[in-house]
Amino acid sequence: MTLIFKRGTDCPPATILEETLAGESAPAWVSHIAGCDTCGGYLNALAEEQRSFLAQRPPELFVRQVARRGAANRQPRRWWKLATGLVAAAAAVILIPTLILKSGDDVRTKGSAPFHVFYKRGASEPAALVPDTHLRAGDLLRFSYRANSDGYLAIMDLDGAGKVTPFFPFGGERSAALHAGESTLPGSVTLDTAPGPEWLVAIFSTTPFEIAPIAAQLHAHAPGLAVEVTCDGCKVETLRFEKSP
Repeated sequence: MTLIFKRGTDCPPATILEETLAGESAPAWVSHIAGCDTCGGYLNALAEEQRSFLAQRPPELFVRQVARRGAANRQPRRWWKLATGLVAAAAAVILIPTLILKSGDDVRTKGSAPFHVFYKRGASEPAALVPDTHLRAGDLLRFSYRANSDGYLAIMDLDGAGKVTPFFPFGGERSAALHAGESTLPGSVTLDTAPGPEWLVAIFSTTPFEIAPIAAQLHAHAPGLAVEVTCDGCKVETLRFEKSP
């Protein structure tokens, strides 16, 4: 099911409503949301999607799977943290902040790249995504980023059809604040059936930036070539993977 927020002229962005369902306060919007049929209807639809998703994919089962892998590697701490969340859908992905990789836990990848991606398929255990991994529609992705200083981050997705989607902040228009250190980003995305190959692009800057100019560059990307993004003062990381339905 695809949920579309038909936002009224006075309504907050969809991300505010998603945060509200997740239990995060938005004081400036409390009165509006309480009295708005449009916002209330969208919140109810999100809650129903959450219940449906959890019924199909019990988080307790996923946590047990990861815990078993951790025990096998003699790493007793759980890799994944269970959190209260919501489900919000877009044409390309489903945002699922229900299972969040806990920052600082014993998930590690080789190399010093700051941008890490983890994926999970069905009942399988999560694994680090490396370049040119072959993924499928329905696979779940989670992101981690290590910043040397406080700054701002955006993660973009470019699929094989040329569609660009902001994965972090999901559907956002501006980069999101990020503290120094290694951060596991909230939520995850479920890949859709759009063709591959697909690119993930992480852009980090010490100052906030607009996402639209980055998206425009990705829209203009020539198929078959490596993705390049120009952003003054930014650190750009890219990761390519294959995908099938």
